[in-house]
Amino acid sequence: MAKRFDVVVGEARPGERTWSDAPRQIAILIAIGLVVAAAVYALEGSPSQASAVASGGTGAAPKIGQPAPSFELPTVSDRTFSLTAARGRPILVNFWATWCPPCRAEMPELDDAARRFASASLTIVAINFKEDTATAERYLRTLNVAFTPLLDIDGAVARAYGINALPTTFAIDREGVVRGVHIGPMNRATLDGLVQKIA
Repeated sequence: MAKRFDVVVGEARPGERTWSDAPRQIAILIAIGLVVAAAVYALEGSPSQASAVASGGTGAAPKIGQPAPSFELPTVSDRTFSLTAARGRPILVNFWATWCPPCRAEMPELDDAARRFASASLTIVAINFKEDTATAERYLRTLNVAFTPLLDIDGAVARAYGINALPTTFAIDREGVVRGVHIGPMNRATLDGLVQKIA
């Protein structure tokens, strides 16, 4: 004859945990994990983080070992920069925008690199993606950068370089050949690594 077992669930005593507390405790643990992850990101940065963009083109990014697409763009000070004319110097070409938080975070690193490697004739050009002159100039005025900011107002150069995320940086050697590409924000070590590939 089968026996019947009844499960009796009593009330929890004061201070005793119940199963109904579990979802709340899990939510608290997840929240703590997210806070810790955010703190680590803020302290160390994450080179894999970048802001997605739609450059409006289907151009493929130049590959390492291939010639960099030539371009000529205006500077924010109304002069012109030509990649072809700059041949013979190592160049970092950085694509950025004022609305891109990772771009803004790496600007001081680019400025520091421009100052540290000035004697090595390194040229850093920061190509602003599809913003008007006033917007880029207003932001850059607060930084007093030592590198050359350029304006890609119609996004044509970004299309030629196959830009899908900002910031993106290309390391171009003295012969105009791409030697390194980095997608996402750079810290000092990452930047120095790119410079070593073209110095």
